[in-house]
Amino acid sequence: MAINFKTTGLVTAVAVVFSMFFLCGCSEKTFYEYTLEIPAEDVLMSLTVQKDNPYLLEAVGKAKESEQTGIGFIESFGKAYNEIEDSLKPAMSDLFATAQNQAVSTDDKVIEYLAKEYDAAIENACNVILCRMELFGVKNPTIQKDSVTKGCLHLKLPGLKEPERIDKLLTQSGAFEFWETYNNDEIHSSLIAADQIIIAKKSAEVADNDGDIVETTVPEDDTVKVSSDSKYSIFNRLLAHLGTCEPFGPVVGFARKADMESIMSDLNSKDVMMMFPKDLVFAWGIKEVEVYDEYYDDFGEEREQSVFYELLALKATMFGKAALNGDVITDASSERGVVSITMDSVGSAQWEMITRNNIGRSIAMVFDNKVYSYPTVYDEITGGRSQISGNFTDEEAEDFATILKSGRMPVPAKIISRQFVDLSSK
Repeated sequence: MAINFKTTGLVTAVAVVFSMFFLCGCSEKTFYEYTLEIPAEDVLMSLTVQKDNPYLLEAVGKAKESEQTGIGFIESFGKAYNEIEDSLKPAMSDLFATAQNQAVSTDDKVIEYLAKEYDAAIENACNVILCRMELFGVKNPTIQKDSVTKGCLHLKLPGLKEPERIDKLLTQSGAFEFWETYNNDEIHSSLIAADQIIIAKKSAEVADNDGDIVETTVPEDDTVKVSSDSKYSIFNRLLAHLGTCEPFGPVVGFARKADMESIMSDLNSKDVMMMFPKDLVFAWGIKEVEVYDEYYDDFGEEREQSVFYELLALKATMFGKAALNGDVITDASSERGVVSITMDSVGSAQWEMITRNNIGRSIAMVFDNKVYSYPTVYDEITGGRSQISGNFTDEEAEDFATILKSGRMPVPAKIISRQFVDLSSK
């Protein structure tokens, strides 16, 4: 039985040939065989410091049209970027400039740097995936890089019984971070001002389609003239109250799953972001908000159409990053749905300072850009030991601990295919 998640001619052909080789050398009677991909595009986007740069995105789009993979994609990106003729286009090196790679100055050096980082990402993925499988309890897992298609990996897992859990372990990068937060009352007035901008913009779009001209810029006195028609208000999608649930701490509001993308798009538009503190970062909670069934009945909708999630206000450092990342975690374990972590000496000292400076406030624990927990700090935490609780099931907590112990991948792997092989009857 084979489950195909994605197929491309070259990768599929390689997978078939590799499967024949794998089967011939296999001593186990039953196993799952995965074909994975570490996309060059994802690695490239993880390295850029200007993810929204229109010239970068144009070159990435053209590279995707070339249908190249691996190093071929990176080279196609470089060629496409060089072909863009615009005096405002920044040097390619500016797109990837960091304190660690100041020597990357020419276009050739940039492509060389990206290729090197791509190789490192593939190697990292192999090591992390094997570690996760061993921690999960798979005996003798093996992984091999494809000899033809760069970035394509072949994983064999003997005796696997829970492939759905494995799928999640394979496709999560494992980026764990600790973020300081804003209390919702600290940004409430900013959110009101942002909503006025959103209403004005959307009203203008409708009026423009009707042939009218509407001014949507913010006047010098910081007041905004908007239509009295509030049907475009973000608060129609971002609810301040949800049945008996009310925002507290860093929770800004609640939204249906279907509205999450449009809300984040509105809040992250440049003119709206000007209404907020520069260090404010919005993030969604990972868990569905639990409300009474009667509340769903009031909407007159089926339950699956009314899934709500929390929107939280995080506070970035002066460098635009989390206060502490998960690289400082040296061990993790789970018990009864709670994950316990231990940090190294550097992380322990930083964690002590962070908790000391945030007594009475929430610290958000963010995993792959989703908030899993945001406990209130009541005292500084010494010794580098903490617990993470997020209404996990025992299995979820166990898998979470496995990912934390195994380390993170720069980008998550993508599953191309999963095949169950049974040789017991042969």
